[in-house]
This record gives sequence, C-alpha cells and structure tokens, in this order.
Amino acid sequence: LTSQRVSVPSLRVVLCGPDTMKKQMTKAEARSFERRWHTVNAEEKKQLRRTTIARKLRQLNALLAWGEHFGWRQTRANGVEEVRRRWAQLRRAYRG
Repeated sequence: LTSQRVSVPSLRVVLCGPDTMKKQMTKAEARSFERRWHTVNAEEKKQLRRTTIARKLRQLNALLAWGEHFGWRQTRANGVEEVRRRWAQLRRAYRG
C-alpha cells in the first residue's frame, strides 16, 4: 500500500448540535461546498481508475468474507452463478 498526499481545499468541520442547522447556507457557501466535493469526487475517481482488477477482486472477496463472518448468509439471488462465471472468464483473459 502506498499513501499519497492530495491537495484539497480546506473543509470547515461543523459539529452536530442544536444550533447546527439554524443558520442557512449562503449561495457563496453552497458553491464553495459544491466545488470542494467536486474536487474530492474527482480525486476519488482517479484513485479508483488506478486500482488494478486484482486489487478490486481482493477487496470484493474481503467484503464477502466479512459478511459471512458477521453471519450474513442470504441466499444467492438469481444470476449469481452467471456473474461468477463471467468474472472467472475475465480473470482468465486478464491473466493470459
């Protein structure tokens, strides 16, 4: 794993409390908020595009394992086997 520093405009932290929602946001504050989130989303998309298929598969397997660990044993929906077959086909094609 490698860490990367990303320059993101400073975000003001608003604590939750009884006075938090009383003040309306100005148009300038709303635009600033939206610009910051566009910046964050753009960086997240770049990182996701750089993630290898192998890493994404490992992450998916880890999520599935945690689900089982916590007792989530939902019956498989229709088409799951078809999806697994397609992923296996993609893995074979990717690995050569």
